[in-house]
Amino acid sequence: MIVLKIGGSLYTSSYLREWLVLLPKVKQSVVIVPGGGPFADQVRAAGEKWDIPLSCAHDMAVLGMQQFGHMMIGLNPQLTLESSCNGILNHSEQHKAMVWAPYDEVLADDDIDKNWQTTSDSLALWLAIKVSAKHLCIVKSAKTDGKSLQQLISQQVVDNNFETLLPNYSGQVHFYHASYAQRFIDDVNSDVLT
Repeated sequence: MIVLKIGGSLYTSSYLREWLVLLPKVKQSVVIVPGGGPFADQVRAAGEKWDIPLSCAHDMAVLGMQQFGHMMIGLNPQLTLESSCNGILNHSEQHKAMVWAPYDEVLADDDIDKNWQTTSDSLALWLAIKVSAKHLCIVKSAKTDGKSLQQLISQQVVDNNFETLLPNYSGQVHFYHASYAQRFIDDVNSDVLT
């Protein structure tokens, strides 16, 4: 199984539709973790205006991820929505492309730091740990080619809590630029992501 985090920055990108069209054609189960995109940006704006507590803002931002996920399914109804790790695991043998609706599971886990240092990157890693995914693939608009995971962490390409969770993950982490949808599909269908 592959956990694929599609960054919120793709909301304004023409590449988003390409990813969503190609993913149902992969030969493995893929669970898409949506970023927060403009939905999370609106939460940040509300937090600044109304001085919302961090834990409340975090919950609202996770709901923003879920909204982006619903939008993805609206763009490609071949994708299915799953809101629990058990649901993901139950459908993993069907080699489906799923979108994770994170709100209920994230809110139920008191061990998740609920602040702006825990973004959809860390939540994708959290999910990859929970479902024992062999690969966590993170799609970003930022350039990641040729950079080590430690460099990407130090350059804050991923959030601060990502490094804290990383020792608990036994799989591999890969980064893809937003324009690399076909490269991802090629990697899935070869030995790179098996």
